[in-house]
Amino acid sequence: MYEKWKDKNNIRCETMTPQQAQDFVDKVKKSDDPRIKDFNHRIYNVLSTVLLNACRAEEMSKKYSQDEWTILYNAVSEVCKKFGKEDPYGHGDYWVVDDNWGGASQKIIVATPKFLKKKLVSELSEAIKKTNLLGAEIVIALDMDLPRGKINNMGLIVDSQGVIEQWDIERIREIAGSDFYSE
Repeated sequence: MYEKWKDKNNIRCETMTPQQAQDFVDKVKKSDDPRIKDFNHRIYNVLSTVLLNACRAEEMSKKYSQDEWTILYNAVSEVCKKFGKEDPYGHGDYWVVDDNWGGASQKIIVATPKFLKKKLVSELSEAIKKTNLLGAEIVIALDMDLPRGKINNMGLIVDSQGVIEQWDIERIREIAGSDFYSE
């Protein structure tokens, strides 16, 4: 794409202007090429998640202690163990990340498609409500290496109000199977 654009516009790298570079970036952003479109979609999802989390963090004036983080971690772990096997090295269905980076946020890495069900997500949202932690959330990240392809950099954000989906569910079901994230 880049080489064609340079040739079409008679542009040489050593003489390219900032405006020409910006024109190419805009062309990439608006591309209908599926490879670029999917990549752009992932970038926008990550950026929106980062911005959303930054806004939430800014709104929260309360600092969470180790005790409060542990309450959320234990609540998440209790729910997850009913749905699958935990293993931090990818040999199980999931891993509840056990690093406290501050705030009332917890991360689950999903390694198998069978683990992530709507009932699990619903129970996680209820578990957050029961902790009474203001602004608590769970980031569920997909990291699945399947025969039909690898799925990563996509997932969900779960809080006491519900779920924010950060994925292309049709694409994931093509790779992981039609029952992925089902009832």
